[in-house]
Amino acid sequence: MDVLTRKNHWEKIYAEKSLSEVSWYQPIPEPSLGWISELNIAK
Repeated sequence: MDVLTRKNHWEKIYAEKSLSEVSWYQPIPEPSLGWISELNIAK
């Protein structure tokens, strides 16, 4: 998939779906927040 096709694909996803409709949505992002906490990343 070339860059322009990929860009168009994601722009369509973001234009047509709400946040909670995408497959990567987490109502409470506990795994992600846990990883960030473990890494001690500065704000």
